[in-house]
Amino acid sequence: MKRGTCFQPDAPSLAPFKPWDPSNSANARDAENVDEGPNPTAIHQSFMNSPQPHANILDPDMDSAAIGIAERNGQLFTVEDFSKAK
Repeated sequence: MKRGTCFQPDAPSLAPFKPWDPSNSANARDAENVDEGPNPTAIHQSFMNSPQPHANILDPDMDSAAIGIAERNGQLFTVEDFSKAK
């Protein structure tokens, strides 16, 4: 995945993980951000500089979040899932 991009479900660097598919969600108000970077600050800045991930983070309708981070060869891979649980 190119640095500074977000939500690229076909990113080969995220293999073997399958991307989240909103069509399989029981809740139409789910959202996901996916990115990679050298550190959490760089990943967060990338999310905040990208319109849709930024909107997902600040969406006042979302009331639940899950964040996953994995490291491989010094690179961090991050997934943020948001939903309206209530």
